Amino acid sequence: LQYALSAAGEVYNCPSFYKLQRFSQDLKEQDQVSSMLHEFTHLGGIYFPPTRDKKYIYKEVVALSTIDALENAQSYAFYA
Repeated sequence: LQYALSAAGEVYNCPSFYKLQRFSQDLKEQDQVSSMLHEFTHLGGIYFPPTRDKKYIYKEVVALSTIDALENAQSYAFYA
């Protein structure tokens, strides 16, 4: 869907990104807003240190330790 280049401070959207709905309140569904937020946390100019991808699935994300959750991009997407 997307990828971030932290050193360049850029997020690139793949064509499939534009097929997602803009916003969903269902945490099991991907949407443009949560996907973009997820990618933004990988950019060192926005969030430092940049996050990593540890877990994506809600049940697994909420089970992360506090330290791991702070380093996990999807944690911020779910929190928002």
